[in-house]
Amino acid sequence: MKLINNRLAGTYLLYISVLILLGIQMLSGAAYYVALNGSDDNDGSVNAPWKTIMYSIQNSGPGDTILVRGGNYPEQDEIWIQNSLSQGGAPRKWKTIKAFPGEIAKISQRILVDADYVRIEGFYLSDGNAIIVWEEDSPTSHVQILNNHFSGRYNVYAGAIDFKGSFGLIQGNRLELEPTTTNDHGIYVMSGSHNIVRNNYISGTMGYGIHVYDENKYQYLGQYNPKIKNIIIENNLVKASHARSGIIVSAGESNSLAIEIDSVLIRNNVVIKNAQNAIVVNGYGKIRNANIYNNVFYENSKGILVDGVDVDSIAIINNIFAKNGKNISIENVSHFVISHNLYWRPESVGSGLSDDYAVLGDPLFVSPDKENFHLRKRSPAIDKGIFVGLPFEGKGPDIGAFEYSGALATELMFFNAQQKNNQVVLTWQAALEYYFAGFEVERSLDNVNFIKVGYIPPGQSAPQQYRFVDNTVKNSLYYYRLKLLLANGDTRYSSVIKIKISKVSDFNLEQNYPNPFNSRTKIKFSIGHSAWVDLKIYAPSGQSVKTLMKGHQASGQKAVFWDGTDDKDNNVASGLYLYALRVGNFTKTKKMLLLR
Repeated sequence: MKLINNRLAGTYLLYISVLILLGIQMLSGAAYYVALNGSDDNDGSVNAPWKTIMYSIQNSGPGDTILVRGGNYPEQDEIWIQNSLSQGGAPRKWKTIKAFPGEIAKISQRILVDADYVRIEGFYLSDGNAIIVWEEDSPTSHVQILNNHFSGRYNVYAGAIDFKGSFGLIQGNRLELEPTTTNDHGIYVMSGSHNIVRNNYISGTMGYGIHVYDENKYQYLGQYNPKIKNIIIENNLVKASHARSGIIVSAGESNSLAIEIDSVLIRNNVVIKNAQNAIVVNGYGKIRNANIYNNVFYENSKGILVDGVDVDSIAIINNIFAKNGKNISIENVSHFVISHNLYWRPESVGSGLSDDYAVLGDPLFVSPDKENFHLRKRSPAIDKGIFVGLPFEGKGPDIGAFEYSGALATELMFFNAQQKNNQVVLTWQAALEYYFAGFEVERSLDNVNFIKVGYIPPGQSAPQQYRFVDNTVKNSLYYYRLKLLLANGDTRYSSVIKIKISKVSDFNLEQNYPNPFNSRTKIKFSIGHSAWVDLKIYAPSGQSVKTLMKGHQASGQKAVFWDGTDDKDNNVASGLYLYALRVGNFTKTKKMLLLR
């Protein structure tokens, strides 16, 4: 009985060990690579990349990242990511498909996402090749469309980004479109809840720049009315629609085709030079709780139009109306508030409307001809707004899309931080530079006490991109800001960005994945500098089974696969095996389990 119990205990401990190993692997994903000179017969590693994006999606799992090298990818068919084929991600294990940093990966097909926890990031698409988030058989959630670039012509049923789903993020995309004969639009949000449209640049549509509506409404006749709720549209620049308005929130064109919209927040956007209105809120269905806060509306044919059969609770607060036609038109609306907006003289609020706390005058933008709508020092919009939940500096909130604080953020087009090997690489671009004396880079561990870690002189032309490398970091959370030195002796500070650093040791060997395995497993390791590398598989007795890598390797992250064969390509038996990495005097060994 004691022997049986010991065996049971041993089996139990082995089972628990396997579960722990599996649990550790599930918390981290693999990185796979795609390149035009690759092959789908490869293993997807950086040295043996796959050739097609669709193959990489089919052969990767939740938590994995697919890095697509530069080039033009003429996939045979659309890139379709489907939940039903287990091609998406999972909670805390996003599946990311992204362009390799610093390289331009152009996709010559549309990307269709019908899966959860998926990121599409950094690609270039043109002439009708859209990113479409859809709900084929079940609701889609947690999809992020990040930092993609669109150009060319799109038609009304294939805007650059179409989105049906919930808990989505459309952020940092650049849409530079050309007009068509149809009402092409920029970004759709067609259904769902808790979606965010943020920091996008949208220019040149024939139709609407941002469209909260459902262009496919006809398919719901006799079934149900789609609903849209809890939408945030913030920090976007929407300009130059050739025939329509910048942003529209619409609940239908007739009673039979109505949808329901509840809780839309439109804030800190710049909407300029559109053929019709800056913003439209209208329709036959229900629209509730539309809040329009702290935007800039400049040189549109008209400002804001609110008109509908069943529209209730609209707030228009802290916005700047400058050089538009009629600023505000409201009809057939219950319960609306117009307050603390700035109107450029001699323009008025709108026919039959009043703003009890209106500010009149030139808002004194920094440089509207360069799309810089930050406020200058003596702007009448400073401190004249009312608190709507946004952070502010000074005696009170400012009116408009940007708070004036003397901050460098008023002059920056972007400010980013990225870890590269064991360094932090800061990049930024300044919109105006003719009075700069340079930048001081400051770093902090607590976001309170900052120290100077570098200086970058000013550029010779504007706009110019800057780069600073901080190679003195350790494993920690860091905060960075820029101190702008002006030619007249004044200084300004940027907003603060943060980055968490996990330094790569000189040499490191990771646990294989999957583990246990029955066909092949992946082994990842890293080397801090170029060196001679020896990676082998051993039996528990110490007998060499297979050499996976032997030779000189450049520094960086590495990955190889073992298919359960020996040096003669014969299958080895099930059981426990060891794998060992030797780099100079460094040696590290780990265990893995093969189950056939």
